[in-house]
Amino acid sequence: MPFTFNPFVFACRARLFFLACSFLGIASLAAGEEVFPPPFDTEPSPTKPLSANESANRIRLPAGFRATVFASEPDVCQPMSMTTDARGRLWVAEKDGDDVPDSAPEVLLDGFVYESGSHTVANGLKFGPDGWIYGRQGILATSLVGKPGTPEKQRTTVNVGIWRFHPTRHVFENVTYGTTNPWGMDWDSRGEMFFINTVIGHLWHGIPGAHYRRMSGGDLNPQIYDIIEQHADHVHWATNEVWTDVRKGVTNATMEAGGGHAHTGLMIYQGGQWPTQWNGKLLTVNYHGKRFNVERLERNGSGFVGRREPDAFIFDDPWFRGLDLIPSPDGNMYLSDWSDTGECHDNDGIHRSSGRIYKICFGENQPSVIADISQLETADLIKHQLNSNDWLARMSRRVLANRAAHAALDGHSVSALKAIVQNDVNQAHRLRALWTLHVTNTSDTAQLTQLLGDSDESIRVWAIRLLEDQSHHDAKPREAFLQLVREQLPSFAKQEQSGLVRLALASLLQKLPNEDRIAIATALLTHEEDEGDHNQPLLLWCGILPLAESSNGRFEQLIAETEIPTVQRKPTR
Repeated sequence: MPFTFNPFVFACRARLFFLACSFLGIASLAAGEEVFPPPFDTEPSPTKPLSANESANRIRLPAGFRATVFASEPDVCQPMSMTTDARGRLWVAEKDGDDVPDSAPEVLLDGFVYESGSHTVANGLKFGPDGWIYGRQGILATSLVGKPGTPEKQRTTVNVGIWRFHPTRHVFENVTYGTTNPWGMDWDSRGEMFFINTVIGHLWHGIPGAHYRRMSGGDLNPQIYDIIEQHADHVHWATNEVWTDVRKGVTNATMEAGGGHAHTGLMIYQGGQWPTQWNGKLLTVNYHGKRFNVERLERNGSGFVGRREPDAFIFDDPWFRGLDLIPSPDGNMYLSDWSDTGECHDNDGIHRSSGRIYKICFGENQPSVIADISQLETADLIKHQLNSNDWLARMSRRVLANRAAHAALDGHSVSALKAIVQNDVNQAHRLRALWTLHVTNTSDTAQLTQLLGDSDESIRVWAIRLLEDQSHHDAKPREAFLQLVREQLPSFAKQEQSGLVRLALASLLQKLPNEDRIAIATALLTHEEDEGDHNQPLLLWCGILPLAESSNGRFEQLIAETEIPTVQRKPTR
């Protein structure tokens, strides 16, 4: 049963979302059963943890910020993942509005492998702005994922990276490939995904179809050859040290660099409650450094680069083991603390009986929180797409998507959303309205095609992505989309001046039939300015590689005529 912490409710002692349990086929328990056996500690620690309040009081924060204990042991133990619902409540296990499972879990996917020594398998479910559910997988296991009963040859191989699942179409697919153990992701106001990692680079732009550096082993496709490196211009540890040495203690040099190689949890602040200089800043928990690393995301070439900002949030508690951070409904932040003295692996025992969730706020006067967003009128939910608090916009969008799954959005509401897309001067508002149209199945090909000529690069990016995504509803929109691919997108790609939009087109190649890739690829390969780009040459190579198997000579012609030598060198290997 939930424990009440006014004005929110927190459900205790469950370490995985109920959504994850039912959705991924992980063992779950029906209502009324004992959730967890009594916790027991195996870590031989010579010290005792600080009280939760004492630990909160020792957090060093920027001026004007304060930290409070939202929940702690014994009501919560080892909080690994968190989410919020439309009633503004915080959960470590998710159910629907009446807090009781409607039925036994329905397994939609299985095949996620959990072996001894594997970690971060099938973790971190989050709704993306496009309505897909995104998840992560670590490097020490290879899963064969599919619907229950799917033959092995028809399953999707997942080793390390980001994947996604469509909640109504029941489609599963890989999004990115590589890194080590991604543990935290979020989307900025443009709808671009970023995720956090360990050891080989901490910050990565989640580019669909990208193949990144791996900590070990080769890419699943040996002909990828090169990889995309991380998207920060720095690391958070002293690189003259062996990365495993941090387990013995953090040196001054590594502490000065940011605290260590391991990162958990990621949030891009978009709450509208903190001072304006925090808007759009990326925060992530530095596990060994016991702090938030702060990144400034800057547009660079076809993507972004993370610049280091001062580490302004320091956790002065030897037991602090921060794992997750998420926005709170009032524009502030929740932070989970595993509360342990061991390293991130469990070979030194586990302190199962401890755990905290802190709330970090700015200012004394906090905004009131809507009691239950799911009860708002549709017009009010649409208005929240213009709110400075992105939590309200996201949750309102999810409520609208849920309603649209049962009854179509009315014409007045559709017109209101389209008017925001067409007329609002704020990029974030326009994108939110565009995503809302998409997740409520009310966007149309004509408007999206028109937006390919929009002055805003991110609007053009999302027009490309959503045109492809909605084309799978049935055969008619798919054929209309492929006609657009053949007749308009090649010239569009040739003339496009934005590297971010060209990156979206390069990602699109991997979604197209081979014969429909050639004209767009030909146009993109004429952009010689992309030769030194961080992402584009390697993403283009991934998009045209399947064409090498054809015998019609088009692949050879592409390679001979390209203006990007990095791509031209690949076939010689």
